[in-house]
Amino acid sequence: MINNDQQILFAATYSDEFKPYVQDVIRFAQPWIDYIFTDVAEGFPGLNSDEALPYIAKYQVEAGVWYGGPDPDASPRDITRSLKTSEAFGRLLDTVQE
Repeated sequence: MINNDQQILFAATYSDEFKPYVQDVIRFAQPWIDYIFTDVAEGFPGLNSDEALPYIAKYQVEAGVWYGGPDPDASPRDITRSLKTSEAFGRLLDTVQE
């Protein structure tokens, strides 16, 4: 709750497209999100409603910065893949040096 308990803030980080991300949230977190927002967020229709995506899109604010790393074009998926590749390469080098 912010602004003297007059507003609620829900922040999320996602990569790629907005709609598939929200659909995943609805599929996995619907009971939790509905519990938090029902009777709290004005006009919240519930995530099982056909009005859920339009409601979310109406209030969505996209951040202008991404803090994922030195490459502003790298998605979280790209960063995770790079870290896993680097880790695997390090293990290979360790094995060869033994």
